[in-house]
Amino acid sequence: MSQENVEIVRRVLPVKEKLPDEFLPYLHPEVEIIPSANFPESEIFRGHAGFERWKTRWPSTFDEHEVTPTRFWDTGDQVVVALHERVKSAGSSFPYEDDFAHVWTLRDGAVTRIQIFDHLDEALEAAGLSE
Repeated sequence: MSQENVEIVRRVLPVKEKLPDEFLPYLHPEVEIIPSANFPESEIFRGHAGFERWKTRWPSTFDEHEVTPTRFWDTGDQVVVALHERVKSAGSSFPYEDDFAHVWTLRDGAVTRIQIFDHLDEALEAAGLSE
């Protein structure tokens, strides 16, 4: 089942803004998105509407925003995703780049939780893995 979970995460992760109806079955109606401890806001995003707010809130603060998954680990019911982010603010001629990670928890083929970590090692530890 875990490889199937990786494929679900690969499918849903790039969704931007409005969640297409064909992706709704991949997200539990009460999905929770938990920002990292260092995120400027501590709001936990809940449900399909929360997922859409999460996917638009941070990117909308930049002129350019690109997040690229670089590696996936599957643990059965969780998928750890290493990500590289590149952003550029208005008035800046230089982009800012950073690496971070997510832990996606799935149950019965649906994402129930996405937790964001500032560092990959934190995400791997949370999922019971070590690099």
